[in-house]
Amino acid sequence: MCAVDGNEMKVELRENIKICLNTGYGMLISSKSNSDYRNSVVLIHNGLELMMKLYLLTQNRFLVYEHLDHFLILSETEGVKENKKDAIKKKAKMNTISFSKCIDLMDCFLEISAIDVNNLNNMRNNCVHFEFVIYKSAIRKLLVSKTYPLIKQISNSLGEDISSYLDNSATLDAWCTKINDDIHSKYIQLIAAAKKHYDDDLTEKDRQEKRQYENYTVRKNDKRVVCPACENTALLERKVVYTTDEDEGIQQTTKSVVLKNLSCHYCGLVVNQRDQLLIGFSGEENTSTTTTISSFFSNYDCPDDYDCPSDCAPEDCPDDYDCPSDCAPEDCPDD
Repeated sequence: MCAVDGNEMKVELRENIKICLNTGYGMLISSKSNSDYRNSVVLIHNGLELMMKLYLLTQNRFLVYEHLDHFLILSETEGVKENKKDAIKKKAKMNTISFSKCIDLMDCFLEISAIDVNNLNNMRNNCVHFEFVIYKSAIRKLLVSKTYPLIKQISNSLGEDISSYLDNSATLDAWCTKINDDIHSKYIQLIAAAKKHYDDDLTEKDRQEKRQYENYTVRKNDKRVVCPACENTALLERKVVYTTDEDEGIQQTTKSVVLKNLSCHYCGLVVNQRDQLLIGFSGEENTSTTTTISSFFSNYDCPDDYDCPSDCAPEDCPDDYDCPSDCAPEDCPDD
């Protein structure tokens, strides 16, 4: 609930999630302008991030914090002396983890599509950092067909009905079904047309010639697969997409191998929409993540679990490492 006391307003986590998701999806459903589409992306992205953190909190409260040190643990521990609490809270770093880190941790508990969530993250970043061009149909498809089912999955895993967070869930359920049915229907139509061409329009001589002169160019991430229309060899093309998220000197890069195109030399089938390709080849996508520690950190944000740089100010030097020789007595660790 929202609590208001004079000039101060406190919004609890679940209420914050509801505000973001209700407002975001409400704008999307009744969208009339570019600002509605743009703001729906930003708000739904924010709501999903908060919901992932809520789920992680239920698994272990400390999973949501970027830096875990003694001060943070003490700030959450019963029995700490009253005269120590204020000093501990000032030293505890309460920064929460990034969106990308949420995805990594959620993948430890639930089956989620990191590629779809990273697509949402990229779309949100495009919207907020500079000018952008995004198709409205792509926004609707991503937010309704991909993101909304994930939000429902997390809500169910929390043991809560989606209506606790969304007033218009029935509308979104119907919209999601329609979008998915359209994707499936178009995929089936493409296969049927290619199969008809192969069975009815080509002679046996034509088919033999095609088998003799198969000329696929298979690149590093491409793969030969069985064509869903004529059952001959087709070429599945895949592309690599990198997503980078940097927070407080820690850079996290996600490499995703994503479906790009399916083409068949024999029947002429061409499928170039990822949503359609996922129907038959979802297992051909994968992701991997690497984390890099920057070579320098700002003075005010030196991580407690890494060696302190030589130019780190004494008052920012981690308390669990050797104190520099020029450290003032009052800044020396108590232990």
